[in-house]
Amino acid sequence: TGSTRFPNGANGRLNYYKLFLESSFFAVTKAGRLGMVIPSGLTTNAYERPLWHSLVKNGFVSAVYDFENSGRLFPGIDSRVKFTLISLRKRVEDKFVSACWLTDASELKEDGRVIALALDDLVSFSPDDLALPQFRRQADLDLLVLTSNRHGRLSDHEDWAYTPRLMFSSSDEAFAPVDIRALPGTQHTSDNRVVTSAGEVLVPVYEGKMVGILDHRQADIYINPANAARQAQERPIPGEEKASPNRFAVPQFWLREEAVRQRRFGKRQGDWELVFCDVTSATNERTTIASIVPLCGLTRSLPSIYLRSSSAKDAILLVVAL
Repeated sequence: TGSTRFPNGANGRLNYYKLFLESSFFAVTKAGRLGMVIPSGLTTNAYERPLWHSLVKNGFVSAVYDFENSGRLFPGIDSRVKFTLISLRKRVEDKFVSACWLTDASELKEDGRVIALALDDLVSFSPDDLALPQFRRQADLDLLVLTSNRHGRLSDHEDWAYTPRLMFSSSDEAFAPVDIRALPGTQHTSDNRVVTSAGEVLVPVYEGKMVGILDHRQADIYINPANAARQAQERPIPGEEKASPNRFAVPQFWLREEAVRQRRFGKRQGDWELVFCDVTSATNERTTIASIVPLCGLTRSLPSIYLRSSSAKDAILLVVAL
């Protein structure tokens, strides 16, 4: 980031394609153009926001065509993978053309498939992220505009005001996970806590792979020592075991309850967290995986959302709507 070569691509979570894209565009002359095939996500992901904002706000974007590989344009790549063909130029343009969920280049000739969008359109849809809506036809955008005009955005409503929050990162000094397998004399309680022999109370550390859509106990975490890397793997919890309300997802680590409570943003809400998975598959049409989990430590893979109302009912309604 100390280099002026990557003022935007090196910000956020590092992904090499951003460096290639920004470096290539840096080399384009004022009359030149750049076309590149990149992974999907530049126009929607929060970590790509600095680079996307620098391009779209300055009018450098000419076209964004988002493809799914189900048409086997790249035979050696999984059919579910998504990628984007982006076209950039140094000359400022008021609008750019876009199409999403393409499977073949011939679909660009279909009526209503390619839509011209301006920066103001992105501002109206997503003022903070300037995210590109994922649409198939003009009718999809028309429905989005109609809904936004009639009901406004979620953040516009006082009852749904919220604050996203990352509780812990792996580099935090306060993040001191405990492997209870190495602690003798621990006791599990009925409210999903562990009490050590010294009387210290621990709560589980939840990871993104432990939850599913409306499911706070999708999988347990187990250790596979045969794996050279990523030994912590998930094991789906059978449906018959979920019949018991006392069956909780088993984590890899635990944290001191006191440390977790100090990091919570919503001091007034009960012992639960509204969470969503930080990473999900770009091939999913429903890319938001949200759930409500018991009081726990949360890492980067599972950020939380705190509603101003601190209401469990409001949290449930939001999870259902996401």
